Amino acid sequence: NDTLQHSAMMMNAGSAADFKQNLAAFLLVRGPYAWFGDAWKGCTYVPDRPALLDVDYGVPLAHCVEIKPGIFARKWTKANVSLDCRAWEATIKLHAEAPCPLHKPAPCQWQVGGCPRPACNVKSYSKSTSPPPPPPDCPFPP
Repeated sequence: NDTLQHSAMMMNAGSAADFKQNLAAFLLVRGPYAWFGDAWKGCTYVPDRPALLDVDYGVPLAHCVEIKPGIFARKWTKANVSLDCRAWEATIKLHAEAPCPLHKPAPCQWQVGGCPRPACNVKSYSKSTSPPPPPPDCPFPP
């Protein structure tokens, strides 16, 4: 729907159980002006901040398309996003240069001569050498 591409959009992140699906839906349909987050639930409520919120997905390369019945996809400069609405399963595949959200800034949990990805600000990481591959548990393989 081209209308969403020309108006502001606000979407609630939902629950932890289906956060990735809600994020994928947001990335599929958002236009240039959008907000994705948690609703106000009182002054004492502090929402969790999933690591996927800190990933730079880039900018969209095209509008969302239905690639199969009930499966929608959209390409971004730094990721490919899809959502299977029938199975309620999301796929967010980062391109090789995007940091894996499992690698927190400090301390880096997986180190072989430094940090595996530049986003994991460990001083021993040398940009003059290629980082080692991510660990097998990384949900975003290169």
